[in-house]
Amino acid sequence: MGTVIYGTMRPEDLIPTFLKELELRDQCEAVKLSEEFDLLVERYIFYDEPNCWAESEDAYELLDALIDALHNTAPEGYYFGAHLGNNTDFGFWRYETDADEELEELDDYADTMHSSDSGVE
Repeated sequence: MGTVIYGTMRPEDLIPTFLKELELRDQCEAVKLSEEFDLLVERYIFYDEPNCWAESEDAYELLDALIDALHNTAPEGYYFGAHLGNNTDFGFWRYETDADEELEELDDYADTMHSSDSGVE
């Protein structure tokens, strides 16, 4: 689990990458969303500017659908989306739980106790 695409939030980068990842995880859903992508691009084919479809409301709706579809394929305990520390790092990430936070606190406490014990002879 981890990064699928990094360093961009442009739909023209994200959508094809998310479609490829979805093909690996859920071919049926990937075919459906690939067809939506093809229709989206066709609607803008006669515009002079390449990738002008990428700033359309339809592109953002497709992007949301892809994120939801990929999230639905995530293993238990994981989610698909932007990394909490970097919103341009999309991938599969483990949910932070209260148990994780408690373990970190216990580790910090143990480190503190160990460092204070090491000074005593």
